[in-house]
Amino acid sequence: MRPAYDADQIRAAEKPLLAELPGVAWVAITEAYIDNYAGMYLTHSGRDARSLFSRLAPSVDEPAIAVNPKDPQQAVVAWQVPASAAYSHDGGETWKIAEGTAPGMYRISGDVSLAYDAAGHAILCYIAFDKLGSNNYWARGATRNGIFIRRSLDGGQTWEHDAHTVISHESTPGIPFEDKPWVVADTAGPHPGNLYIGWTHFTLAASDLMFSRSTDDGITWSSPITLSSVPGLPRDDNGALEGFHGVVGPDGALYTIWDARDGIMDAWAKLALNLTSSHEYQRLQGMLAKPALLGLALFRKATESVMSPFLAQMNMPSREEVLGIAQRLTHIEMTLDDLGAALEQLRRSAGPRPGPGT
Repeated sequence: MRPAYDADQIRAAEKPLLAELPGVAWVAITEAYIDNYAGMYLTHSGRDARSLFSRLAPSVDEPAIAVNPKDPQQAVVAWQVPASAAYSHDGGETWKIAEGTAPGMYRISGDVSLAYDAAGHAILCYIAFDKLGSNNYWARGATRNGIFIRRSLDGGQTWEHDAHTVISHESTPGIPFEDKPWVVADTAGPHPGNLYIGWTHFTLAASDLMFSRSTDDGITWSSPITLSSVPGLPRDDNGALEGFHGVVGPDGALYTIWDARDGIMDAWAKLALNLTSSHEYQRLQGMLAKPALLGLALFRKATESVMSPFLAQMNMPSREEVLGIAQRLTHIEMTLDDLGAALEQLRRSAGPRPGPGT
């Protein structure tokens, strides 16, 4: 199949075609040439069957799930693209699609995560943007983008119309790209109600692992702080900091993990170098080597005691005899070298030989 026209993968979603061939038929192009999407279809509003509009079939992946600790019968699942959610109020037996989760101000939304806060509110966290930058090098040519949350005060059935911004950027040259956020809720302990989000902050020169906190149920967020940073070409496939996750302990402490890849390998290499250079390691290595050397010597002695009679019976030289011959040959070779050096010295000391007639 060939596309009817060339268009970028985001704007192509807005260009289905429905045309009438007068007196013949209606023709509809119902499939868009878009990577990673299930396709596009035409439908009508239900009020006027003659009025058709396009719908982008969702590409369902990267799901998330959360269960309400205040009411375990309530659960929410989310997925992309766009940022979508479904809820259950019977412990997961049945599910219904929730409306109003995807942002209307941006073309694309995804990278979803979910949590229930201390009040039993469902929190949906997602990124939103208009168009990606270069493949895997997301900050190169990035358009406006940001991280947002949307709240459901009834456990996931309905969602607030207005999203709350964690961080966002307008479409200006050189802006970063915010990626892969994960929301964590503190539901008990000394800080109930706190929300935490960690994510990857891609710039043109580095990838940073960022962190922000909300103490008012996700309405406002603190200025981001940097947890870690990896300089160099910040690609999504070459060792960037990614995969923030976290849990809150009973004492209110937040425990976080993320994937550092190359940074972890460097740390392990330094640790291994320091370990193998230490006096304790050398001492331990010597202790472990002694039994091995002793065992090797015993094996060698036992082998020689068996092989010596066999070699003698076969009229073949023993190991000691071969070594003796090798030593004699080496001695002869060294003696010949010495004789050659002495003759060369005598020749040089005698001076040039007289020519004919002198």
